[in-house]
Amino acid sequence: MKTSTVSVFAILFIVSSFGIINFDSVFASSVYIDVKTDKGTYHEGEIIKIYGNINNSQPFESILITVNDPFGKIVDKRQVSLNDKNKFVINIDTSKQLMSVGGSYSITVHHYDAIEKIYFSYYIPAMKKIIKIPTEFIVIIKPSQQIKVGEEYCIIAVLLDSTTKVVYPVSVSVSFEAYQDDVFYMEDKFSVVTDHSGFAMNTCKTMPYDPFLNNVNIQFEFMGDEKYLPTKSNIYNVRVLNSQTQTTPTPIPTQTQTTPTHTPTQKSLSSNTSNENFPIEYVIAGTVIAPVAVIGIVLSKRKKTAVIAVQPAKAQTKSDETQFWVCPHCGRDTQMKYGKQFCNSCNMYL
Repeated sequence: MKTSTVSVFAILFIVSSFGIINFDSVFASSVYIDVKTDKGTYHEGEIIKIYGNINNSQPFESILITVNDPFGKIVDKRQVSLNDKNKFVINIDTSKQLMSVGGSYSITVHHYDAIEKIYFSYYIPAMKKIIKIPTEFIVIIKPSQQIKVGEEYCIIAVLLDSTTKVVYPVSVSVSFEAYQDDVFYMEDKFSVVTDHSGFAMNTCKTMPYDPFLNNVNIQFEFMGDEKYLPTKSNIYNVRVLNSQTQTTPTPIPTQTQTTPTHTPTQKSLSSNTSNENFPIEYVIAGTVIAPVAVIGIVLSKRKKTAVIAVQPAKAQTKSDETQFWVCPHCGRDTQMKYGKQFCNSCNMYL
């Protein structure tokens, strides 16, 4: 009997040494996976609970759980450790996963060579009609019609929705056109982002001198997004009074005569000063400080361009309507510009 026992162990040792018996395979083939979900059908936004246990396994070992959509695409894949009772549980948030189609989804659990697969149904409702919220700009400009060179000007522009709540943070385009009397001078357009109070612009500047500019048209535009409808402000015209400019208002250039100039609409606003409601104190302050940095910024840029672009006339072969050949102040050559004699050296019209 002793010899027989020794022989059996010797045979098992020799067989296992040559790989004839794979004990891992024998162990894996005896593993049984039990996996379930808390229900069979889920709707968009719900939590899927996957749980189960592994029989004939060791505590704290790892298993692999994979979730595939109806087309076989992996929407969730994770490695999970068993607890001390060889059980496991995971939750899948359908609102955060790539579950973009409805249908039958599969759940596959892998542990060694053992595999278990189950299925559940996923339902996505028909697309709901999205109702977007109307928006509008509240724009206040001070002084409202005429700004003197050296005088402080202000513009405030606020984007509100139909319930008077501020709209932020969204991109707003600011455009303006500049004219010398009725002659188009330049235009510019740039984008800003509304702040937490809904301001697209809120600043005051001092009007610089530019002999080529005495009319400015300003407009704000919001292109809309997935929540809000687009909107445009009115076109606001500002008359710039240079030292040699007449004090009588100049009409809006012919390019924009079809668009009337409006005074900003007074709107009943809530006195709530939270970030989501337009603060009433800003409206009050806006009647005194209503910002628009765009005029001063662009004027400073365009002024240099205009002076560089216009070179002094070196010679004149015939008299002009003003009969000024030489500047009486500096003695240098002058030139005709917009029907007037202009001295580049003195930077003034004669």
